[in-house]
Amino acid sequence: MAEGGRTGQPGDPSRIRHLVWMFRLLRAARLVAAAGLCLVALAGCDGKSSGGSADKAQATPQLGVVLSADDAAHIGIRTAPIRAVAYTPQIQGYGEVSNFETLAQAVSEVTTAEAAARQSAATLTRYRKLAGALAVSRETLDAAEKQALTDEAALTLAQRKEATTYGRDAPWLTNGRGVLASLASGKLVLIHVTFPLSASPERTADRLTVQRIGYASGAPSWTTEKIWNAPADVEIPGRSYFALIVSNDLAEGDRLLVTMPSGKPVAGVLIPADAMVLNGDKAWYYATQGGGVFTRHVLDLSRPIAGGYFMPGAAPAPSAVVQGGSLLLARELNPPSANASSDED
Repeated sequence: MAEGGRTGQPGDPSRIRHLVWMFRLLRAARLVAAAGLCLVALAGCDGKSSGGSADKAQATPQLGVVLSADDAAHIGIRTAPIRAVAYTPQIQGYGEVSNFETLAQAVSEVTTAEAAARQSAATLTRYRKLAGALAVSRETLDAAEKQALTDEAALTLAQRKEATTYGRDAPWLTNGRGVLASLASGKLVLIHVTFPLSASPERTADRLTVQRIGYASGAPSWTTEKIWNAPADVEIPGRSYFALIVSNDLAEGDRLLVTMPSGKPVAGVLIPADAMVLNGDKAWYYATQGGGVFTRHVLDLSRPIAGGYFMPGAAPAPSAVVQGGSLLLARELNPPSANASSDED
């Protein structure tokens, strides 16, 4: 009886359950340990892979190409320094060389009206003196007064017409003979300029730069000597100006591209014009710090200046590729295959 009540015998069900539970626990522990080892191994592989990718990214730029010294010499790569410059924002307008005959006609009308007004005023003054001595009739004096008023009104109309056409600040109004003589001889030319409403300047600059429309960027340009406000152009909303230019090359009717400084100077760099390469719908250039690494960057063509294009901010590298950029682009977009490289080796 006592023996039948003892536990732990080989056939005891509780002992069997206890052994099964211990076996399952041991197996679970082994599985957990194996899983941990796998995770550690995978993490190590990941780290190696990431390190390799980082090294590769450091060696090969995201946009660009890496060349050996022999390849660079074979392609004929030539670079030029990227210089720091200051750029003053500019706005563009359009102008035309005015017809001198129209100006001469307006000035002639004012001159004629002035002469008539002076003469009638002098006559009226003389008749008034004679009328005091009863030397002229009342009708003669009335006629003289009427003529003086008529001539004065004609002068006012002519002056108003000239001011409406050429502005109240026209320089020949204060120095008529000198400016008009220079315009008549062709030493000076008069231009009319309009800046569209979207590019209207906040204030009038002291100088304008003028160039013929349709000519290359290296074509001659001129700087205005005098600029003043002009009446608004009824065809183009915006601000209009008249200006004088010392030139014998501009002809009446020439169409002009006019630029005016607007705003404060901006610090940036000059990318040489020869560095530009085209790909897709954008312009690019390659910069290099040496070592055979050439990085490709977007080139903004909206700020052309002498020698190239202005880019705000700091330069991505000391030098830009000015010869062989197209070959670099072709090498970047169509890199040589690994098989080809091994064959060459």
